[in-house]
This record gives sequence, structure tokens and C-alpha cells, in this order.
Amino acid sequence: MKDKIKIKLKLSPHGRFISLIFALSCIIYASQNRKLSDFLLNSGKIILVIYSIIFIALFFIVKKTKNFSFPKKLIIALLLIVALGPIYYSIGVVINDVYLYVKSPTISRNWSAFITVFSILILGLLLFYVRLKFRCVYGISEAAVGIFIAMHKVIFIEPSDLLTSEFYIAILTASIFLVVRGFDNIYVGLTKELDPVAQKFLAIFEK
Repeated sequence: MKDKIKIKLKLSPHGRFISLIFALSCIIYASQNRKLSDFLLNSGKIILVIYSIIFIALFFIVKKTKNFSFPKKLIIALLLIVALGPIYYSIGVVINDVYLYVKSPTISRNWSAFITVFSILILGLLLFYVRLKFRCVYGISEAAVGIFIAMHKVIFIEPSDLLTSEFYIAILTASIFLVVRGFDNIYVGLTKELDPVAQKFLAIFEK
């Protein structure tokens, strides 16, 4: 049992370091390949969505079981999560550009398949680590993705297709499912499997 605990503690700093390098690399790439106005605007939109998710979690999931001071330290708490906007947007930019590169006719199918499999494995491994160690943060990400999928479908779909059953099935299976799963992970991270990031965030509100 002691050996297992030592291994867990030994791997944890490496995982955090890799996640940090990945996030910083994505931010650097996005800042160099997107206009500053687009970078700030889209990051701001993501921050607003994240704020909405966190407010819902605080009022409907946590406030019933803990004593909180609102809005005394709210500004401090909001500043701490501003960084999530650029991080999420930058990761989305990297995924989008990798997808466009893979779809490019200038590369072979074998190379395209290799890049696809490699990218999925790396991204899946990082997300698995985040879910394992920071489940509440993962839940916020999951719910945010669900919301943006719905927004994307509404904005880019033809108006005549908004009333079709296929549209509502897509919203139900993709967006709503992700939002429900996201709040479920937030709840677990806040109440059962204590997320260290979430606990530090909640400590700001405790009386």
C-alpha cells in the first residue's frame, strides 16, 4: 500500500508539469496564429460561459451544504478563473488546425491516420489525467463544450433546418448529454472525490 502511494505522489508532479507545458504551448501557438482581437474576443466568450457554469454550481450544488460569503470575495475568485478562457480557446485552435491539416490533400492518408491517432491518444491521455486529478475542472470543461456545440449548431445551421428532428436529436445527444455529464462531474469533484483546485476555489467563499 505504501509503495502505491509513493508511486502516485511521484507521478502527480510530472502530470501537472506536462499539462502546464501543453496549455502554454497551445496559448503560444494560438496567439501567433490568430489575430489578437479574435483571441481576446473568443477567450472572453468562453470566460462568460465558464462563469455561468460556476455560478450554477455554486448556488445549486454547493451552497446548500456549505456556508459561503457572497459576494464579498467574488472578484478574487473570478480573477482566478480568467486564465481558463485563453487556455480553452487555444486548445480549440490547436485541435481545429490539426483537423484542417489532416484533411489537407497535400498529405498522404497514412500520415493523416498517424497524426489523427497520435493526437487522439495525447488529448485523451491529458483529459483522463485532468478528470482523474481535477474532476471539477474537467466537468466545467465538459459542460462548456456542450454549450458551445449547441451554439455552433444554432449559428451555422440553415434556418430551415432548425425545426427538423435531426437538429433536436443532435442537440439532445451531444449538447445536453455533455452538459449533464459536466455538472455530474462538477458535483462529484465538489462533494465526493475532492478536487484540490475546486477546494481552494471554494475556500475563498467560506466564512
